[in-house]
Amino acid sequence: MRHLVVAACLLTASTAFAAGKPPAHPTDPTAGAPNDKNWVAFNIFDGVYPLLEEASFPESLGSLEIVNTMVARRNFDRQVQSFFGGHPGYGTRGNEGHYLLWIHLSDRFVAAHPDLRQQLGDSFFMYPHRQTDIFTAWSGGSNLVDMLKEGLVGLGKPVEVSPGHLMGNFQSFSDAVSLGDADYEGGFYMTDDQAAKIVTAFDTYPGKTMGYSFLRTIQEKPNAPYEPAGAQMVNGYNCGDFAMYAVATVAGVIPRDTVEGLKIHLWYPEKYLNHPIPLAELGIKGYEWTQQNPNATQFPGDVLTKLGWHDLLFNPRGLTFFDKGAVADDIRETWPRVLPARIWDHASVIEWLRHHADFRAKGIVSELKVAVDNDWRIVSPDRTVPESADNHWRLSSDYAHYARKGARYMTRKLEAAGIAEGDDQMQFRELFNALKDHLGQ
Repeated sequence: MRHLVVAACLLTASTAFAAGKPPAHPTDPTAGAPNDKNWVAFNIFDGVYPLLEEASFPESLGSLEIVNTMVARRNFDRQVQSFFGGHPGYGTRGNEGHYLLWIHLSDRFVAAHPDLRQQLGDSFFMYPHRQTDIFTAWSGGSNLVDMLKEGLVGLGKPVEVSPGHLMGNFQSFSDAVSLGDADYEGGFYMTDDQAAKIVTAFDTYPGKTMGYSFLRTIQEKPNAPYEPAGAQMVNGYNCGDFAMYAVATVAGVIPRDTVEGLKIHLWYPEKYLNHPIPLAELGIKGYEWTQQNPNATQFPGDVLTKLGWHDLLFNPRGLTFFDKGAVADDIRETWPRVLPARIWDHASVIEWLRHHADFRAKGIVSELKVAVDNDWRIVSPDRTVPESADNHWRLSSDYAHYARKGARYMTRKLEAAGIAEGDDQMQFRELFNALKDHLGQ
């Protein structure tokens, strides 16, 4: 009898424990709903600091410096916070911004194309056993080493990570999750024909053989009829280029004329196309490092941080690579021919999508990761997390903090370059705009 009582108690306890345990996979909220739509959604991270079409060349150089400063400083701050047990949950984001694509396929389409996983490879798919969802981006890094040595043409050269191997790869969903939610998610429905076309973009994208690059020479990447007269550099093989290649050029979801119109002009004196830009401070140290390491095609992870740690922490202008005062003096004295390079701008693309996309899409971490972790099907592209829960498009406190710091850096950079706020800045911008008017003459 005593054994029976003990057994009954153990059975009661184990039953109560089992009842209190959450199920391994909570009930799928989409169970039974039809999966009958295809769509493609952009997930866009805006840049840490903007590069504006209205900017003069010294200001554009300052923006490039601030981007590198903000990323290095934020990473340093987070390492310190982690050491003391704290870490904000914003993800790693991107430094120059980032474009990612979420492609969702209907059950009907998947049934008609059963070999998609074999054709594309496992890394493209969000689920290990389901072919309905693809998430990826073309990824790489800009060639700062050759830019310091050769001028802007250096940004058109892909980084060689090993002999014969150029930087550039397609990211997986697990890579995207580490970034956190994007600043904007929105997209368009696709027909089966458009879906069949868009999945071919992964094999046909020229960046697979040409490597990742911020810019490219117009001879290497002709883009008629969209480039203006005199253009020598065009947008390179980068994340924005792949996203628009897949959605517009290949699938025709958005007219190519429309997306080409969303680019902005990066204006620069022709001289600095293939002539080194005057260097200062960290730029000089970086150049000296390249002379000591002549075979290096990129700065290893923490080299610039080690070379510039004092400026990173204490300089009121942040990191400085270029002598913008010398550049400004050269522009004032020589009135050089100014050329445009058309590049993707995150803010204008986001603004256009907010007004024209078919739907506001789901967040990478707040919604998509939750669905994948619980093995829920995704049958709707629309957000279910309230807008007020976003920590992205409405600037997060983390993002806003570094944006304000970047604005202070820029003011001091221009003052040091002899382009102080007020009349000096207005006169210099008028001069630079006058040079734009002489384009092609």
